[in-house]
Amino acid sequence: MENILIIVVAIVGTAGLLFYFRGGKKADHALAHQLVGEALEEKRKGNIDHMQYLLQNALGQFESGAVDDMSKYSTCIVNLAESYTRTGKFDQARELYKRMLAKWETALNTRDQTSLLEIDYFASTADFGSGISDVANFYRKVVAVKKQMFGLNHKEVANSMILCSRLLAKAGERAEAQQMEAEANELGGT
Repeated sequence: MENILIIVVAIVGTAGLLFYFRGGKKADHALAHQLVGEALEEKRKGNIDHMQYLLQNALGQFESGAVDDMSKYSTCIVNLAESYTRTGKFDQARELYKRMLAKWETALNTRDQTSLLEIDYFASTADFGSGISDVANFYRKVVAVKKQMFGLNHKEVANSMILCSRLLAKAGERAEAQQMEAEANELGGT
């Protein structure tokens, strides 16, 4: 009973914050971060429904354009999509990954190294479930951009090729993955 009361208070509190910040005021960066943080805590506790609710609201903050933080946006998408995958909502999960990849595509086009590092981080740490083939296909573009930025024989390119080969292997494209990994190893990738 006490857990239900805590969940109800958390939902009402979050809804109150959302109402306050959406009531004609610009979305608040701190609110979006708070929602993601609370959602990850709910995930840790096993409260998946409440986690999804919080992440959906945080996603609204990010996608409204008022909060621009690709790292938190990706964290939000990956966790929400992973929870959808675990609960059998595969189409919804894949749609989320497509939205994330659209954001990544915009970042990739800027050639901003910080954005590229964030993409690398999520590509190397997240479990993309039903979206793995889309992520692997996108990451081929990252390798191509890094080849343009750094040249063909740069360690950064080799490391991205290794990461891409791992994504390709997870997507079931083993032959291409092995070939790319061998090329990366020749360049000195780790």
